[in-house]
Amino acid sequence: MFDQETFAVCTVAIIVVTSIYSWLGFRNPGFCEEHLFSVREILAGKQYPRLFTSALLHADWGHLVLNMLSLYLFGSHIEALVGVWKYFGIYWAAVLGGNLLSLWLHRQHEYRAYGASGGVCGIIFSYIFLAPGGGVVVFPLPISIPAWLHAILFFIGSVVAFK
Repeated sequence: MFDQETFAVCTVAIIVVTSIYSWLGFRNPGFCEEHLFSVREILAGKQYPRLFTSALLHADWGHLVLNMLSLYLFGSHIEALVGVWKYFGIYWAAVLGGNLLSLWLHRQHEYRAYGASGGVCGIIFSYIFLAPGGGVVVFPLPISIPAWLHAILFFIGSVVAFK
């Protein structure tokens, strides 16, 4: 169903840009402050780009690796199936949708966050929808696990990190 020989240019580009952006945030707290998701800055300050730039920042290397590994495992398949531009649209629509939900849920209090989990969840759930019986091999496991199981584990990990 998926062309394994296609290079996932958009997936790799998102991973590279996100990794560089996160690295800059790790090195410079001021850079992180300017770009992270902040209800006050988005609503009162009308800094709407934060709805997107916050997806390029991560709390630490573990957070970054989990998100980017999951993005690569699923994103390369989705990109091969739907093409670069539709994939790009799915990813950023999921980032925006996740952040708009967070904005609505936390609109009455101070809330700050970062990470690509919304976009990654959008790609994972797209994979499950488009290839319901699919699976992925996640190192160090020598076998494929069902995509839906990875999605559940990723979601639980994101919720735990969210708190």
